[in-house]
Amino acid sequence: MAVKLLNGLALFGGNPYGGYGSYGRSGGAGLWQFIVGIIVGLVLTILLYVLVFPESRKASLNGFFQFIKDFFDMKYLLIEKILKFIYVLNTMTVISVGFFLLFGRTFVSGLLMIIFGPIVQRILYEAVMLGILLVKNTIEINNKLGGSKEGSAFGGSFSMPKKPAPAPVAPAATPVQPAPQAAPTAPAQPATPIQPAAPSQPVSQPVAPAPQAPTAPAQPTAPAASAPKVCPTCGTPLEAGAIFCAACGTKVQ
Repeated sequence: MAVKLLNGLALFGGNPYGGYGSYGRSGGAGLWQFIVGIIVGLVLTILLYVLVFPESRKASLNGFFQFIKDFFDMKYLLIEKILKFIYVLNTMTVISVGFFLLFGRTFVSGLLMIIFGPIVQRILYEAVMLGILLVKNTIEINNKLGGSKEGSAFGGSFSMPKKPAPAPVAPAATPVQPAPQAAPTAPAQPATPIQPAAPSQPVSQPVAPAPQAPTAPAQPTAPAASAPKVCPTCGTPLEAGAIFCAACGTKVQ
């Protein structure tokens, strides 16, 4: 039974015990594995594009498929995390090796490695991270300026985490100025009622003459007081009943 199974495997991958047969010839191992792997990979790719990648199915994805979607959508820079791991690993390794070099004749080498090793590792890590930071800042500026995803070099991937918007500051309340009081208006005078016109009397009726008030009899006027007499020659006032002027002797009567 075991012999038949081994012979069946030999039909697909050659000699099951190695890459070469017992006669030194190649058995073609791995050819069918590549063909089957390509077919399975194509099927899985179609399933991901149908069941996982559409935005309409994002809400129904569980944690694992959400991670798969974010991984292939490149929502974050994986190289950044890998470089950080390598930086921490190299730094700890340099410090550990330098620590063990302190014991023995390599004390100075170990001390220099402990002091300058982390600094050199940090400089190398920062030199690589500068390029990544330039890419991230460019994407962030493009997102703020409203750049379209189609025009981006990454097709809208590597979305930057959004910073919380600052709380709106309430404007200071301005004191309300009191409205100027209007000048008191004079009370409206009541309208004068219009007297109704007296009805006109018909022309045919005779108009009675209005009675005339009796006039008082004219009072006799008092005789005007006689003006004092003067001398026609010198103008001196004369006494009543005088015949001659007392001043010039002229006869007045």
